[in-house]
Amino acid sequence: MDHAIYWHARLLSGDFDAVEMDDFLAWQQADEKNEIYLHYVEENWSLIEDNKAQIQQSLEKPVFKLKNHIRWAGAVMVVFVIMGAVITLLNPFAEKHITAIGEQKIIYLADGSSVSLNTDSELEVDLKDEERAVSLIKGEAYFRVTPDKTRPFTVDVGQRMIRVVGTEFNIFRDGKKFTLSVTKGVVAILGGKENQVVELQLLAGQQVSMDMEGNFQENDHIDLNRVTAWRDGQLVYDNVPLKDFIQDLNRYYVGKIILQDKELENRRISGVFQIGDRDKAIKAVENLLPLKAMPLTSNNVVLYSEK
Repeated sequence: MDHAIYWHARLLSGDFDAVEMDDFLAWQQADEKNEIYLHYVEENWSLIEDNKAQIQQSLEKPVFKLKNHIRWAGAVMVVFVIMGAVITLLNPFAEKHITAIGEQKIIYLADGSSVSLNTDSELEVDLKDEERAVSLIKGEAYFRVTPDKTRPFTVDVGQRMIRVVGTEFNIFRDGKKFTLSVTKGVVAILGGKENQVVELQLLAGQQVSMDMEGNFQENDHIDLNRVTAWRDGQLVYDNVPLKDFIQDLNRYYVGKIILQDKELENRRISGVFQIGDRDKAIKAVENLLPLKAMPLTSNNVVLYSEK
């Protein structure tokens, strides 16, 4: 099991050269149980997604022989056990909603508002008499907020707060950055001391991406249908870099697509794909670019150059 954890973590890192691929395939074929262990790790990996930054730091250190990673892999196993307890203790009074990888659901709040929660996301809701407070811990959510001037609706995204009275908007929180897209009404981004200073105000059709230091990039001409297409079971890409396409697609599946040839990361791709039909998306990449797909496991696929 330790070896399965190690290899799955290496696959996720994306830093997987030809020599290491040969080692992986040799391990995979050495014992039929190895494939079973790897599949188990893939199915349960979402339990430690909140620790992926720390894991990535470990993976960026020099790679030694496999046996030297056993202690690290054992530590990951401990995380599998304790993550559930940690999540529960963070805020015992908030109502928690979590989606697994590939899962989506709609949450109806007591004030009449609703939240559509996308794949691999976590949301905390704390509705009080004086305010309606929500925290998007990770992932993506579409908010449809019932107007109530006496109770502002706020969404905590880390070092910033989103505040509205009644409107509709989409937030994607990815690590230390979030992207806010407004589809209806007006939305304010608060920062400063105790998040009381209005830093930005967005109208319908506007979008902003901001990191935790306050650096931001605005877009006044977004395609709202593309931003919210996931709610209708679709993924829409318009001339996006291949690396961004793969990163976004990987959010919806337990296994990962790995691009071996980094020289092709910035090649552009467009298309409309149904969520749940990863094979069609992979086939489109093969047809559009000089790449071929090779299954590594039942869930993981590597894209390699034909040259």
